[in-house]
Amino acid sequence: MGNKLLIILFLFISIWGYPQNLVTNLSFEEFTKCPDNWNDIKYVRGWEKSAMFSCDYYNSCGLDCVYIYKPFNAGRNWIGYQKPKSGYGYAGYIAYSEFLTSKLLEKLQFGKEYYVEAFVSLADKNEESSKNFGFLFSDEEITPSNLNKFKDNAIVIIQDYIDDKKNWTKICGTYLASGTEQYITIGNFIKKNKYKHLKSNKIKRKRYTPPYYYIDDISVKCANCHQKSQDSLITKSGTFHNVEPVTLIEQNSDNNFDELNKANDYFTLKNLLFVTDSSTILSQSYKELDMLVSYLVEHPAVKIEIRGHTDNTGKEEYNIELSKNRAKTVAVYLINKGIEKSRIFHNGFGSSTPIASNNDSIGKGLNRRVEIKFF
Repeated sequence: MGNKLLIILFLFISIWGYPQNLVTNLSFEEFTKCPDNWNDIKYVRGWEKSAMFSCDYYNSCGLDCVYIYKPFNAGRNWIGYQKPKSGYGYAGYIAYSEFLTSKLLEKLQFGKEYYVEAFVSLADKNEESSKNFGFLFSDEEITPSNLNKFKDNAIVIIQDYIDDKKNWTKICGTYLASGTEQYITIGNFIKKNKYKHLKSNKIKRKRYTPPYYYIDDISVKCANCHQKSQDSLITKSGTFHNVEPVTLIEQNSDNNFDELNKANDYFTLKNLLFVTDSSTILSQSYKELDMLVSYLVEHPAVKIEIRGHTDNTGKEEYNIELSKNRAKTVAVYLINKGIEKSRIFHNGFGSSTPIASNNDSIGKGLNRRVEIKFF
């Protein structure tokens, strides 16, 4: 009897302590037909719709040796060699025109943070690599005809170019759910994408461009449903970035929205934090944002403009995109809290309007900000 109670207790702790992975067939193990042609992702349970984007499927299908060549073997195949991250199968896609999509096991919960990750490996015969990877969560199935409608809502992870052809590289981020999402789509959502040309001293042979990646072990787990979320972003190297403050002044003081409304000018949200190089809002920012929500609820005639800014680190094209995404994330947060979309305007300006010098970390911290104005 005692042993049975211990087993039940262990199962309860396991289920409660470890969040469920919401991805169906996360490592592409379940299929109805061995792959023998391009676009055979259509035979993989849960990922069939990825065939609309011409994604491929690889599986050893009982081969004793992964070194045996078959065009779509999860080992030596038409575009290179790679063993699965786990199990016997993985998918493949072109990193600028193809997308993997699947329905989650359950709908995401409103206001919860989700940790999403996948592992990718550049195929051997590639001459170029990419640094842009993204995860899109949506309330309806993504197809080639409606993809552009949702593209701007994707979590875009821009990091070092992933050109490792030997090992699997982790890409990951966090996502704040609105409570309607039940589909995940993976791919490159950057409109103007850039690739790195790979140098090789090997004898020239037929190569494949643009970047083609194998992908395996996809995971979506709630970060704060049963436990405190971790306000960090794990990079491909497995280390942690520090969180990035938008401003470094008066971090503990609250904005007086009444007085700021009367001033009729732009002002900085003082306690707003994002993950470094991301538009993901950290949980310690919710208090001030909820105060802003309350003010807008109490003043239904007031409209709001949200403006994102960055420092001058990196390329301006990227900074503009990041500042727009951060302003949009704040807007989405307000809308999800019940503020009418017609009352909210948002835009991003990159590093074009600094309020301090970008020559030191203090000035850069001041320039990384989100401003709002009531009207």
